[in-house]
Amino acid sequence: MIRQHHTFSITHTYMHVFLFILCILSFFVGGMMFVAAKSAIHEIEASLLFLISAVSLVDAATVEVIERLLKAEREAMNAMREIAKALQWMVDHWKDEVADRRPQSNPLRCRHVVRSRIAS
Repeated sequence: MIRQHHTFSITHTYMHVFLFILCILSFFVGGMMFVAAKSAIHEIEASLLFLISAVSLVDAATVEVIERLLKAEREAMNAMREIAKALQWMVDHWKDEVADRRPQSNPLRCRHVVRSRIAS
């Protein structure tokens, strides 16, 4: 029997959507701060917001890829379970068919008995 793995699904948390929205917001706020910058510290703040935007975009893409990989893994595990069930069914029914086809053994007709009678 195949063991079922419990995987954490990110689908219900919508983390990739949150990170993408954070990316867009930090990009626009950083752009507005950079345009309205009056000193070097404001330009540094704007560049930090651009950096946050880039990191959020990469994180959103990473979360999306992980979510797709987990979905593919779940589908593969379900397919493997179905194959295992089908193979188990085939093995169980093969035993029944072989038992039905097997002739009842008669000790007088066995080869070793016949050979021992010929030898004596």
